[in-house]
Amino acid sequence: MNSIKKYFFTIISIVFLFYSCDKIEEPYLEPIGSHHPEPGEKVRKILLEEFTGHTCVNCPEGSANAKNLKTLYGEQLILLSIHAGTNALPESEPFDADFRTVTGTEIHDHFNVSFYPGGIINQTKYSGQWTLPYTMWQEAVDEIINLLPEVYITIENDYNPSNRKLISTLTIEFLTDMEGTYNLCFYIAESGIIAAQKNDNSNYGPVPDILDYEHNHVLRTSVWGAWGTEVVSAGISQGETITEYPSVTINNNWVADNCTVIAFIYNTETYNIIQAEEAAMIE
Repeated sequence: MNSIKKYFFTIISIVFLFYSCDKIEEPYLEPIGSHHPEPGEKVRKILLEEFTGHTCVNCPEGSANAKNLKTLYGEQLILLSIHAGTNALPESEPFDADFRTVTGTEIHDHFNVSFYPGGIINQTKYSGQWTLPYTMWQEAVDEIINLLPEVYITIENDYNPSNRKLISTLTIEFLTDMEGTYNLCFYIAESGIIAAQKNDNSNYGPVPDILDYEHNHVLRTSVWGAWGTEVVSAGISQGETITEYPSVTINNNWVADNCTVIAFIYNTETYNIIQAEEAAMIE
């Protein structure tokens, strides 16, 4: 009888372990109608601005979801982690890191972000909302990711380690006639930052604190401020190109090898991003 009980509990334990491991994989994501572009193929690229903070207990789950989406869509999806709001305020150790930026706070306040993790997809409303819970990020991405691109951006970076100065060459190619006014933004992000993070889900790390959490795609600074510089004032014709040369000195506390540059162009009337691009700062 005891051997039967032992066998029964062994089976139950295996089943429980299977479902527990499966839960770590959640949410299970499938691309809906997307494709993986060939190298050099001119496709629409999407920017996901993830609003987060190191005292946000749900944010590790949101970041895991963003990582899953990045795995699905590869270079067509660009992630930017913006630390802003009350959950980003520095506290006593070990939560004394401060990842806030003037640019991040301005974006956060402009779009009236009120919950975390919250995500804005290409600065485009979805279901009438700017900010979406992470459970809606994929469907919002799928809504626009296969639209034909109107613009294509290329980035070439020249980083001088002796003075930590970066000079980039941004080439914007217009693939169709465009009406309206458009601004170009240029941001620096850093990954691989190890700092404490609060957490309430053991599937994503220790509870209640992950002391060695890896913060990725963290917005560090911007050139031209939160809203960029005007590159098109009254429409532009197909085939025209514009070149800009943003430059910035990289903070001594940032790891240059872990930094990327993110550029995007948006309609100043709607705020909708029409194209984005990302490149490693050091090629």
